[in-house]
Amino acid sequence: MIKQVLKKIFPIVFLKKAFYYYNTVKIKSIDLILFPEFKVDKLKFLTYRVSFPFRENKVDTNIITNSAVRNYMQQWNSWTQDEFIFVYKSKITIEPKIGWGIIGRNKLLYYSLGISRTLFLPKPDAFTWFLGKKKSKEVDKIVSLRDTGEENYFHFFNDVLAKIYFLELQGIPIQEYQLLIAEKTWNKSFFQFWLAHIGRERKFTWLVQKSDEYIISQESIFCKPITHHQQVLHNLFQPYFEISVENKQYSEKIYLKRNPKRLRFVENGEEIENLVKQHGFEVVDTDELVVAEQIALFRGVKKVIGVHGAGLTNLLFCAKCEELIELFPPPDAGYLPFHYILVASHKHIRYNAVIGNPTRSTFSGSFLVNEKELESMIINRY
Repeated sequence: MIKQVLKKIFPIVFLKKAFYYYNTVKIKSIDLILFPEFKVDKLKFLTYRVSFPFRENKVDTNIITNSAVRNYMQQWNSWTQDEFIFVYKSKITIEPKIGWGIIGRNKLLYYSLGISRTLFLPKPDAFTWFLGKKKSKEVDKIVSLRDTGEENYFHFFNDVLAKIYFLELQGIPIQEYQLLIAEKTWNKSFFQFWLAHIGRERKFTWLVQKSDEYIISQESIFCKPITHHQQVLHNLFQPYFEISVENKQYSEKIYLKRNPKRLRFVENGEEIENLVKQHGFEVVDTDELVVAEQIALFRGVKKVIGVHGAGLTNLLFCAKCEELIELFPPPDAGYLPFHYILVASHKHIRYNAVIGNPTRSTFSGSFLVNEKELESMIINRY
């Protein structure tokens, strides 16, 4: 109720920034007392390693012509991630909102989530956990597919479904476990599409966690492959190429725009759309397409210009894409997101990017794209 009222009063971008600062303070203070960490000896992991995702994906940042983008992306060469499988063979409770694993009275298993130490990730709801009336279900064995960003199109593939394929690569008999997934993810069209065309043949046992339901498990598997794990992504997406979809005639060159209602949109969008149309690009908003239409669109695409966002996840459906230009808003955290340069590297797509300029509307979520810079990049690359 309070969130709905605040959304009517303040811009969403402002609320997100305010929550980030509030959560940062809360994590470093009261949360340390309410939910201390359950320490895990690395020797108790079934598998554990630290990796360099950019190096493993052989990302060549030198091909980026925009020097600012190149400098931002080169920073990721020293970035590390842990990859692990952890089997916990005692009672643990999975709370419903985020998917945290809680051991005993209040200790958090940080390895219950793939990226658990970020400053934007809330801890469990303390009032409900300590004082509220909780609805719970007890089960024997689960594989937790809960994770940060599980409702997002990109993170669904990279962080949720990827767990299944990662565990299979490691020889884990996951058919012996119930696969735990959030109800909000279960209801997403992209999950139901995967389930209908690919997942049903796998004969998994699903445990759908309701938004107010605590799951108590006696044995639980938690895991995380490195982001953009090449073999995992190959195994995950290969079955999609065998799915028959309507062969609607799309252009081989597309520009992916974003609706202003979704934030992170191009304020001078009309001018940019007119520009790309002059160079033979078809303007597309993937929010207006169902999953099958997005697959059909990207199967035949060769050139893509797109605003950074989940729509670019569809590059993983490409069979012959050659070029990608990604449009970024001005970075406000000292970095540019790495997701789609990694996808481009995985798919052998030549990558470049443009950093937009700020607008006068500080909290609108919009940014401006320099038309001359983009056109020069199109002419020289396309």
